[in-house]
Amino acid sequence: MPGLTDRPEDIPILIQHFLKKYAQAYGKTFQGLTRRAQIVLLQHDWPGNVRELENVISSAAITANADFIDVGDLPEHLQKPQRAPVMTGENWRPIPLDEVRSVHIQRVLEMCNGNRVRAAQMLGIGRTSLYRFLKRTNRMAAAKGAA
Repeated sequence: MPGLTDRPEDIPILIQHFLKKYAQAYGKTFQGLTRRAQIVLLQHDWPGNVRELENVISSAAITANADFIDVGDLPEHLQKPQRAPVMTGENWRPIPLDEVRSVHIQRVLEMCNGNRVRAAQMLGIGRTSLYRFLKRTNRMAAAKGAA
């Protein structure tokens, strides 16, 4: 069975499953996770795989005192963002931010097998924002092809 690193599209489903399980076990009601908490969990590498994710949700459910689990309810190692390595070397070149965004969105869509709802969740944006972005990039690509 592939690990969560290879199947990031499974993370939101597992989060909901464990959240329901531990809300019931601890006699609490949760409406879900805040967007910030979702982003943190989706960006984590999950070296401990599903068991680590379950432990994180379990401990967050114990400490949370609100309807939504927030970053402050997560274990300390997840609360502190890790910095991305600085790109240096001969292959580095500056590129426009729009291009970086476009490439990133396309990679996430590929990772989600074209599932736009999951991709929007992973990107931490609304589904309609993703649709709007894709529509705008498709129009720009069509205009370039016509020129």
